[in-house]
Amino acid sequence: MSAAVWSTDQVLALAPDASSAKSGKDLGTPRKWVRLGQAEGVIWGECQGSGSTPYRVQVELSEPAFHCSCPSRKFPCKHGLGLLLIWAGQSSALSQGDPPTWVSEWLEGRAQRAEKKAAKDQAKQEKSERGEPAIDRVAKQKRESARRIKVVDGLDELARWLSDLVRQGLAGVSDRPPSFWDDRARRLIDAQAPGVARRVRQLADLPTTGEGWQGALLDRLARLHLMIEAHRRIDSLPPDVQADLRAAVGYPIDLDEVRAGPGFRDHWQVVGQRTEREEMLRVRRTWLVGRTTGQPALLLDFSHVRQPIAEVSIPPGAEIDADLSFFSSAFPLRALVKARHGAPSAIAEIGGFSRIADALAAHAGAIAKNPWLETFPIVLLGVVPVFRDEQWIVRDAECRALPISPRFEGGWSLLAASGGRPISIAGEYDGACFLPLSTVIDGRFRAIVGPEAEARATALPSPEGPPEIARAWQQASAVAMVGVARKPAAIELPDGPIGPALQKIQGQEPTAALLGSSALLTLYARAGQRPPTDDGPIPDPAPRDHRPECRPEAANRLRSMIGGPYVAMIEEWLDLLAESGCRLPDDLLVDLIDLGRRESVYRPMLQKVVSARGRWLSAQNPTAWGYLGGEAGRDPEEVWQTGAKKERLVALRELRASDPAKARHLIATTWSTEPADGRAAIVEALGEGLQPEDEPFLESALDDRAKTVRRAAAELLPRLTGSRLSARMAERARACVRWSDQGLIVDPPKASDAAMVRDGVEPKPPVGTGERAWWLRQIIAAAPLSTWATTDLPTPDRLIASLRSNPWGQDLWISLSRPVVRERDGDWAEALLRNLPGEEYGLPGLIRGLLQSMGPDRRDAMILESLRVEDRVFRPGSPTFHLLYMIQAPIGEELAREVLRHIREEIAADGGESKYDRFFWAYLNALGSRVPPHLASEVEGVSPSGDLGHLVQYFHQFVSTLQQRREMHQELAR
Repeated sequence: MSAAVWSTDQVLALAPDASSAKSGKDLGTPRKWVRLGQAEGVIWGECQGSGSTPYRVQVELSEPAFHCSCPSRKFPCKHGLGLLLIWAGQSSALSQGDPPTWVSEWLEGRAQRAEKKAAKDQAKQEKSERGEPAIDRVAKQKRESARRIKVVDGLDELARWLSDLVRQGLAGVSDRPPSFWDDRARRLIDAQAPGVARRVRQLADLPTTGEGWQGALLDRLARLHLMIEAHRRIDSLPPDVQADLRAAVGYPIDLDEVRAGPGFRDHWQVVGQRTEREEMLRVRRTWLVGRTTGQPALLLDFSHVRQPIAEVSIPPGAEIDADLSFFSSAFPLRALVKARHGAPSAIAEIGGFSRIADALAAHAGAIAKNPWLETFPIVLLGVVPVFRDEQWIVRDAECRALPISPRFEGGWSLLAASGGRPISIAGEYDGACFLPLSTVIDGRFRAIVGPEAEARATALPSPEGPPEIARAWQQASAVAMVGVARKPAAIELPDGPIGPALQKIQGQEPTAALLGSSALLTLYARAGQRPPTDDGPIPDPAPRDHRPECRPEAANRLRSMIGGPYVAMIEEWLDLLAESGCRLPDDLLVDLIDLGRRESVYRPMLQKVVSARGRWLSAQNPTAWGYLGGEAGRDPEEVWQTGAKKERLVALRELRASDPAKARHLIATTWSTEPADGRAAIVEALGEGLQPEDEPFLESALDDRAKTVRRAAAELLPRLTGSRLSARMAERARACVRWSDQGLIVDPPKASDAAMVRDGVEPKPPVGTGERAWWLRQIIAAAPLSTWATTDLPTPDRLIASLRSNPWGQDLWISLSRPVVRERDGDWAEALLRNLPGEEYGLPGLIRGLLQSMGPDRRDAMILESLRVEDRVFRPGSPTFHLLYMIQAPIGEELAREVLRHIREEIAADGGESKYDRFFWAYLNALGSRVPPHLASEVEGVSPSGDLGHLVQYFHQFVSTLQQRREMHQELAR
């Protein structure tokens, strides 16, 4: 497979567990590797770990096969996954050339082992053809006979247990503790019937699956009864049916005998993969479909739950020319790879069913031959995912529907990838629900890598079919609920071929008659199952977006950042994407939109860069994602009158952007009936796009009966230049502060009055603050800066400098900062920052706002001036360091170089307080996102001196963040 074939999801599908996948993603960047190379069919690299010698990693791509010198027992380890991720997303980072000696020796060793294995297999084949020695055959027969006796005893005991259940009734089993099922399962393990034990253990899940669990329980009990009855007659069954029954019960199978069987050659497409935990086992199912024959195949791999699966599977999306050896079965499905012919290639196109009815007919044919079949692979062509009545379905061109499993968590991602258009989906079908495992959209294969989960029973719906079948099933269910001991098993015999068979079963002992009749009814109905019709409306497809997707390596980096250690860099990534003219990958839309739902800081940028498909997607889920545009096609006035709170606020913001007057009219129509929290939210929503025409309404809100509404209005009115509230506050401020020959005279209010309270001046101060100081702060904070532009007051520099000697100085500094930040006045901001009060460390929010108000160039120039005169900036109490610490935005190159110079000198020094100052190391951690990324080379060779323990990690994180950002800029360059 070429690098273009592999996606991140395909590589991560090879991970033995979730922690390996996460660690592999962290190592999937070239900067973490000392050496990277590739040649025909093999890649290699050296990754620096915690020791002095780098780990040597190599991957042969045809299997794929992995080898690493690290001590991990996982296979593949995180280093192998990281190397493969680099090759898949950034193949140019691997230099072409001859493999080094350690790679060549590994390849030669693999070739030699392959030759020995082939010779050993050939010897086994010849031995099998000559016949098994009599002594081995006798011993084998004794072992099998002893096991069969145990199985028979265990199944007989299970039959009595089933009889007791249906005799007493199923209504009370929901109150049974888990031990009720586990004890029975353990007895079956002792009887060497692990397959039956697993099915019994899963029964405990059914009472928690919701409505319909009783019918699902009867269905599974009936299947167990069918298995018991079949095992009693196993010798009379056809050989293939015997094989299916033995596999279901859990008899061991000789894999060498399977491989020695005939090979079935085709170009096998790996259409899906899923890993589940079954008690103490980890089970991986890999589904293949023959491109030529359409024959499905299943590769099963097992490991202990505490160990990764040792076998490396073929990744989904690959196609292999191979011979498969199928296990003996009435419907051959499970197989082993007997021989491969060449390296894997990419799936070019996929075959399957264009009609859901045909897919279910294929499933019916399979369970008619093997009634114990639990999962079946289905590839659906040209289906549309639809969210209908709180459930996901797929719908074909005939409006036939198939429900998606409730265990599937990627419904919205599936819709995002499809854009509401027909796509191809491959997955598993369990007789009731479809579990998607991969998609093919516009010729591009995407694996769906879900979390490893517990294997759980699904509550299958009651059998559907002719009315007489459904009626008979309902009668059987009613008897089972109350118990045969209380209600005779009277089932009305339907017409057709099933009638005589049911009549024959009815003559058996009552509990056996009920279970046998139920087994026949459910299998008969499922063999003739037809998909329901879904003729409900579906939204129009998403508009086409002809912009190119960003590069795969950029998309891979974004995937690793979401939920990873570099999540703080997502905002910068989105900025770069907007500049590049590219669009987000469709399969990442849901993750990013949902990130915006959880973290509002990302919303403004997402609103700029999200594609038309993203807005279309948000319209399908307006309650959660309405911040991107609300529900498409609905009149804002209708939403305002009938929508939920969040939808109404979204509609209000949208309408204010297009027709502010109409938005104010809508508010007036419902204002008198709105609850207090609703009125406060409406006032707060006016903060976006605030305009002078909003003043009359906000003035009236100052008289509202709810304090939260009055407070919200009082916070907005000072933002309106020339508002009446601003004028009233300016008048109060000038009465409190004046300038004389003696300097600044401050005379705060001596009492609070009703007018002050109406204008938002809270009368009761917080604990630790005096009343007069509290009133003064609020008045000055609400007054505009124009209040002080009078001839009798000095310039901002002189006025702020005078605060240091004034007893009310800190109160004035705090309160003056607020209009400065509100009005973004650089002169006042610089004056305040050059004259920080004595306790400035308690005012981080104001200081950050003042730095932003100055503008980046003026801010950098002021701090650069201080840096050039201070010898040791990074020490406790340094005002320059404090200002640097407060900057939460990128800094210019000139300031950045000076900061990096100070950092190099500081960490190279033998001592110094900063080495043990947590603020210095925390600043380093944050600085990585502030410095221009192309300056990473200026600190890459620097290492902290001395024994600093865990503090060194902050420096390495700083350098790593810079390197990540440098690579990110390169990947998203125009």
